[in-house]
Amino acid sequence: MTAPIRVLVVDDEPLARRGIRVRLSRRVEFELVAEASDAEAGAREIGRHRPQAVFLDIEMPGADGFALLDSLPPDDRPLVIFVTAHDDRALQAFDCEAFDYVLKPIDDARFDRTLDRIVERLSQRGGTPSVERLIVRDRGRAIALEPSSIDWVRSDGDYVRIHAGVCTYLHHATLTSIAATLPARQFARVHRTAIVNLERIQELEPLTNGDYSIRLTTGARLKLSRTYRSAVAVRLGATL
Repeated sequence: MTAPIRVLVVDDEPLARRGIRVRLSRRVEFELVAEASDAEAGAREIGRHRPQAVFLDIEMPGADGFALLDSLPPDDRPLVIFVTAHDDRALQAFDCEAFDYVLKPIDDARFDRTLDRIVERLSQRGGTPSVERLIVRDRGRAIALEPSSIDWVRSDGDYVRIHAGVCTYLHHATLTSIAATLPARQFARVHRTAIVNLERIQELEPLTNGDYSIRLTTGARLKLSRTYRSAVAVRLGATL
């Protein structure tokens, strides 16, 4: 017998979570592994249960659903289905590579079609391998970098600055596209503008607003924003 598809629900409204829970219970292909009422708890539960699909609200207290989606490693990300009463955020959702967008109040037939698509996608989906070498184009040069040599990456307008040892490379790419090519087990987003090699983190110092200051083994200092704090804590096996 095929194992059921592991599902997580993140929504601040108890009635909304109950509605999804009831609909999932009608389908033997799915198993609800956990629920969360905000993005911080959602990130924690995703790290703990590693669901294959997440039904995610957008507007929640604290960080919103987009921030939670953005905090997940792109090449190790569950299927994310936004379930929201806001019909004007669909374009943003699909720009973030959400799997689906379901409006509240939920239509049963529409929800069932989403579940069918999840089953179909997961039956076809294989792992996305990360690259062995990242080809960086810096001022006319093409440089092959091993991912393990990269310390951290910061967005800089239409470019990213890749820090690797004593070298810094200015590469025309988005932070999201770079994140998708780096090994998810080794790299994590710590801020909307920065990705860090987890093996380079030497010290985490709490700040007054819920953020943390990160000191890397190279001496560089970055900010871990509270939006990404829970997801990074899970990756590090730490309590922040």
